[in-house]
Amino acid sequence: MASAKCMAKYDQSLGVLRGLVDRVRKSISNINDIFVKTLRSDEGTAVMCTSVERMLDFGSKEEVDYFVFTSWCKFGFYEAAFGCGKPIWVSSVGNSGGSVFVNVTILMDTRCGEGIEALVALDEQEMNILERNVELLPLASIDPSPLEIGLEPKFNNENASNGYCLLIKHEAAQVKL
Repeated sequence: MASAKCMAKYDQSLGVLRGLVDRVRKSISNINDIFVKTLRSDEGTAVMCTSVERMLDFGSKEEVDYFVFTSWCKFGFYEAAFGCGKPIWVSSVGNSGGSVFVNVTILMDTRCGEGIEALVALDEQEMNILERNVELLPLASIDPSPLEIGLEPKFNNENASNGYCLLIKHEAAQVKL
């Protein structure tokens, strides 16, 4: 597990939260073959528990907003067949009343493999801000229907009133980071 703590500084020339991006990259780079071997060893459970405790401490000791990002990319969810064909759309568990988790983003491959889907759970106020972000809108389809997601992702600038899913074009997302 990787975690990064950052006091956000917006660099207008880059158009991104540079400090956060740098810390996330550094944190992810710590997940290497040695770390994975440790997780598979007898120490694995203790290391995992320590990592989770450190992440939980981020928001509990200070008055800070926290956001969790996790990647399920390259896990092959759309290749799994359980006797009734491959899935049309893979999502996290939730209900119509909203997510159990708040401030969580799950990155996943799209069904067509040509993009990244971001399943985003935010409180209503934060979601309203995100849905109207002028830098994000050209790159995203907000709340796409799984029945309408074909082999090619559709991108538009329409605002949705209750978005919990953003489909982000992979190539464009790489440029932004």
